[in-house]
Parts: sequence; C-alpha cells; structure tokens
Amino acid sequence: MNKKFLLLKAVKNININNFNDKMINDDKIINNDMIIDDKMIIDDKIIDDKIINNDMIIDDKIIDDKMIIDDKMIIDDNMIIDDKMIIDDKIIIDDKMINDNDEFLNMRNESDILFDELHNIIINNNNTKLKEFIKNNTEYVIKNDVLELLSFLVPDDNNTLNILNNFYSLVKEKMEIIMILKKWKDVYVNEEFWDMTLPDQITFLYTLRLKFLSIYDCSQGGSVYHIKLMLIFKSNRYHYTQIMNDVEDRLRRSLELMGKPIFKYLNIKLITLKELYSFTHEEIIDYFNLIFNNVKKLLNEVIILFEGFNNNCNSLDLLLCE
Repeated sequence: MNKKFLLLKAVKNININNFNDKMINDDKIINNDMIIDDKMIIDDKIIDDKIINNDMIIDDKIIDDKMIIDDKMIIDDNMIIDDKMIIDDKIIIDDKMINDNDEFLNMRNESDILFDELHNIIINNNNTKLKEFIKNNTEYVIKNDVLELLSFLVPDDNNTLNILNNFYSLVKEKMEIIMILKKWKDVYVNEEFWDMTLPDQITFLYTLRLKFLSIYDCSQGGSVYHIKLMLIFKSNRYHYTQIMNDVEDRLRRSLELMGKPIFKYLNIKLITLKELYSFTHEEIIDYFNLIFNNVKKLLNEVIILFEGFNNNCNSLDLLLCE
C-alpha cells in the first residue's frame, strides 16, 4: 500500500477526496514532499520557511542550478570570491588572468619582496649584506619596523638582529632630536646658518654664544654686565645719560643678534624706548637678567642638541660601514 496513504489515515480530519498526489492540510501543500508546521521535509532535511520549486531561496539568495555561499556565487563550476573569479584553479583579477604561481608571485607588492630579502639575510647571519640592505633601503627599514617580527623568526643569538636593534635605537634618537631642532629652525631666521654643513653649524653656534656673552661682558668669565650695572647706577662717576645710552646699545645688540622671533619664543617682552626710560633701576636690571638667563640657556641647549645630532649621524655611519 502507498506509504502516503498510510500516513494520511493516521492523521485526523483529512479528506481523502482531496488526495490526488497532493495533500491540503491546514493550508499546507505537499507535492511529493511534506510540510509540517511551516517546515518542509525534503530528503529528510528540514528547511525553515523556505520554498523549493526547482529553485531555492536561502536567506534571500536565489539558486537556480547555482549556489550562493557567503554572497559569492559558483557559476558553471567557476567561483567568484571577493569579486575575483577562479577558473580551473586560475585567478582572474581585474580582467587579468594569473596562469601559474610564478605570475602570482610577481604581483606581490615590493614591501613583501623586501621583507623576504631581509629575512633571508638575517637567517644567514650576514652582517655585511644587512648593512648594505639598510643603506639601499633606508626608507623601507625606517617605515616598517621589522625587528619585532623578525625576532620571532630567527634565533635569539642571531648577531644581525643586534645591528637592526642598534639601527632602530639610533633612528629613534635622531627623530627625537629633529623634532626639537625644528622648533629652533622655526624661530631662528638665518638662511646662511641653515645652508651650512652640520659641523659648520655647530661652530657657528659656539661663536653666536660668545658674541651674546660678550654683550654682557662675560665671554671670558667674570661678572655679568647687569650685576655691575646696579653699582654703576649708585655711583656718581657716570652721567645718567651715558649709562642709559649704554643700556640701549646692549639691549639693541641683543635683539639684533638673536632676532625678534626668539625673544617672542622665550616670552621676553619687546619694549619701546619710552617704556625703557620709565623703568626703575631695579626693573632695568631685571629686564637684562630675563634676557641673559633665557637666551644663554637656549643657546646652551641648542648646542648640545646639534652636537648630539652630529654624534648620532656619526654613530649611524659607523654602524653601517662595511
């Protein structure tokens, strides 16, 4: 006896007259298949609220002898993956076909190729090759901190890693110095200075400091001018006009030597002659003291930075010399 007939007899309230290879039961249609509680059983598989009629709708994906997987479609045994098509184990990318592994490798970006070259050098512990690689690919090595990754790929006793580690340490130090020196470049307006070589710049800075100190009578040591100025004001040996002319001259030379941008950078107020002559003796001395201490400190720091930068450059050259 037909299995479907046996099933129908076991179910209550079923009209046998409606059975003609189809069954209507609670608005469920069975056409050689069975729907139970909005579930369809096909070949012992249950599909939730899905309709099968040669074509299949799965999560709003339509399959007509085709398959959609993760929004990718297999068409005629060809697969599209991320808008790329694989045909017979070959990949089509932007209408170009890659026929074998060699051609695929040729499409790898330059960064990957350089990393492989560097990795090979490190594995072989070739210090000479590494130094040559860094000199020829400095920008790549700086922009891509490969040390951390390579440290996982080679033994700890690899000597070439020490070269890379020292290189990155020196580069980091150099960048930190450059960031500080940029502030000096922004405020020190002197084209001649910035066109000099680094050793010449250092020599120039030492000379600049001597010139500044000489304005305050202490380039060779001794008491600074503004400390002696109080005694000059109190004595009757000099006329007030003579004293103030000297004060004006020293302030003017200080400003001309260093430039207004540096005074502003150091938060030193620029004063007019009228303001200067309105100052008390103590205020004049305080103003000199403000200029002297701040400019001298700045010059000392800048000289140390330039010498440090020079030493850093020499260390990098020494590290990479063969």
